[in-house]
Amino acid sequence: MPLIRLSDVGVKFDTPSGSIYPIRHINVSFPYRGLIAIKGKSGSGKSTLLNVISSLLKPTEGKLIFNGRPISSWSEKKLSLWRLHTIGIVFQHYNLISGMNVIDNVMLPMTMKGMKKKEAKERGETLLSLVGLSRFAKKDISLLSGGERQRVAIARSLANDPSVIIADEPTGALDSSNGHSIMSLLKDISKEKLVIYVSHNDEMIERYSDEIFEIDGGHLFPKKLKEEINEVEEDIEKPHGYKSSWIRRFTASHFKNHKLKNSICFLSGLIGYSSLLLSLGFYLGSNTCIEKEQTRSLEYMKCSVSEKTYIDIENSPLRMVRRKRPTIESAKDSIEGIDGVVIAPDYSFFLPQYSAFELDGEKKEGTSFFPVYDLSMKSYDSSFLKMGEAPTGSNLDEVVVNEEFVSAFGDCIGKNIYFQSEYSFPFEGKQIEGRLSFSFLIKGVVSEFSFLNSPKVYYSYLSLDSYLDETMISETSSLKKAVVEGDDKENFTGLDYLLFAKRQSSVPLLHQRLERLKEKGSFLSIESSCYEIKTAFSSLTDAFSMALVLFVALAIVGIAVIEGMTGYSNFISKKKEAAIILSIGGNKDQINSIFVNESVTVSLLSGVISFALCPLLERAVNSFIATRFSLNGLIAIPFLSFLNIPAFLLVLLSLFSMLVAYAGTSFAAKSVKTKSLCQELKDE
Repeated sequence: MPLIRLSDVGVKFDTPSGSIYPIRHINVSFPYRGLIAIKGKSGSGKSTLLNVISSLLKPTEGKLIFNGRPISSWSEKKLSLWRLHTIGIVFQHYNLISGMNVIDNVMLPMTMKGMKKKEAKERGETLLSLVGLSRFAKKDISLLSGGERQRVAIARSLANDPSVIIADEPTGALDSSNGHSIMSLLKDISKEKLVIYVSHNDEMIERYSDEIFEIDGGHLFPKKLKEEINEVEEDIEKPHGYKSSWIRRFTASHFKNHKLKNSICFLSGLIGYSSLLLSLGFYLGSNTCIEKEQTRSLEYMKCSVSEKTYIDIENSPLRMVRRKRPTIESAKDSIEGIDGVVIAPDYSFFLPQYSAFELDGEKKEGTSFFPVYDLSMKSYDSSFLKMGEAPTGSNLDEVVVNEEFVSAFGDCIGKNIYFQSEYSFPFEGKQIEGRLSFSFLIKGVVSEFSFLNSPKVYYSYLSLDSYLDETMISETSSLKKAVVEGDDKENFTGLDYLLFAKRQSSVPLLHQRLERLKEKGSFLSIESSCYEIKTAFSSLTDAFSMALVLFVALAIVGIAVIEGMTGYSNFISKKKEAAIILSIGGNKDQINSIFVNESVTVSLLSGVISFALCPLLERAVNSFIATRFSLNGLIAIPFLSFLNIPAFLLVLLSLFSMLVAYAGTSFAAKSVKTKSLCQELKDE
């Protein structure tokens, strides 16, 4: 049985002008050893025939049979594996891997097959000695002459001890001396193996070949045949398999060769993944920050409760809202089940919430005045007081102001605020008139949540209550009762009751009751300026979070696009190299792995380094935000533990960065328009 047999083989190429057959109806058998020459004119189909024999090109019709097995119908991956173990190819233009030295080029097929590096090196040195190039083992391919490169190509073709050597114009690019040297070498090899080659050189063909075939018009004709010898069928089965260490080497080589492009990918990934982490930190930290920051206000522990009724407007879809102070019983019902809350009358009729004032005798525009149940601030963190000191007790003469007040009116600790409040209202048949004078000493400055904040002066509610009791209200017990318990008909009673929480733990319960009353559509309404500010800020941060989601999505798409463009560029620049690897037994999956590994390595590095840098970025951004907006810890990236899993964020980011790179590069690989393997190998 012959080693190789072609049964009625033909190859068809489709062209704009119609289909052509460079070879057709080829029926030929080749023995287990010998030097077989195929000659013919240019374009006669010689190279096409060799490409079919070496499985670089599948026949359109007929069968390629190797050692009794029809292999032309095998998959590309199976053919690549068969080529790695069985076929050695010598090209006219060498097709060696640039950037690698001589010994590495020779070792490549062996490492692809899985041979250990030490063993592959020893065999490589032996093969280089066989072709007379031992002294050039460490020399770069680019520094060799044409004859020397062809010898390296021959050594590489012998690397995996193949059964067949295919040589396409092995002397076509060489001078006469080097040509004869190469043919002598092939002749020696053919004593142990089957060597099939094509050539234009009739003189060398006649001199060295054991058998000669001529191809003409796509058909093959025998010109010189050896006498028939009954060859013993040989067992040439070899273990088939791959190893991936050579892929890592090519990845490292590409990584080094593509420094500029990989640097751009790295920087884009660094920016994108850092933005992703900061956005995640903002999303996770903003709610916690808001919950914490809303407590940083002296108004946090004060709410108000009022009664609202809705009045329909005739012939209109609109309704008017009428607000009035509820009865004391209704006020108590609104906070039922919440401990530590005091219900108090609103004295803003006598001490207005907004008034012009004098600061150490200098007239100022108006500012806001708000009561605090306990102005000693024992319920607040000591860091809340930024400058000065807190009032010592229930003393109406001492107040604190916020930073916005200082920004508006300058340094003011130790200065006096003075203003007067006039009142006039009918009560029990007579007109009650009077004037109240207030003089406050500014003792300290508090640092509050600055969002939507304004200049404020905080005074002691208990002190005001005592002051009014001692001055105006004590005139008649019925007047005091009207102020404390009067209904909405008394225009001096205010429109609500104040609710003071004695401890901070009661405030969230008040806010929950506020929400529940809103949901139920109750006529009672609890209001809190801190809650409203928190709600407004939450809406703003939610909108900002949505914008960040869009930004991050665009950033990730941008990274993938850059990865894809880089991968595409890398594929284009290394198409010839990829074709060479395929020709010596590699497969497309392995080629893709080289480029994907390069891209994934760059993306993974950018992800890991961005994770390492983000603590510094987080600190810098939080410092900037705290300085400009007085928000502490707005960004909180869970570096140590995420979803209660230690180091999960690092693992998640690493996997995500690799996935983005894989997706971008794989898409780019599929979009590369490749020529046939034979055409790629011919391109110089």
